[in-house]
Amino acid sequence: MTIPLFLAVGICGYPQYYQTTETRLVVRAGLIRREIPYDAITEVEPEDGRVRVQYGPNAGVVLVPADYRAFLEDVGNHAETASLR
Repeated sequence: MTIPLFLAVGICGYPQYYQTTETRLVVRAGLIRREIPYDAITEVEPEDGRVRVQYGPNAGVVLVPADYRAFLEDVGNHAETASLR
């Protein structure tokens, strides 16, 4: 019983990591990896030092970047480039 408990706590407590690539935003949290194409992102909204990224009618993720203004600028630049392709 303690092994599943430690496993659940370890997965939930794993830090979130994100990376902006040329074509998509990659978000990793625990065992979950999401690759979000920039043209699928419908909304990016700052919320008290966090950033909410909406990429579908019922799909979204909240990130806590170290510098959220730089993150917003980076995603915006990539999204503009992706829409021009």
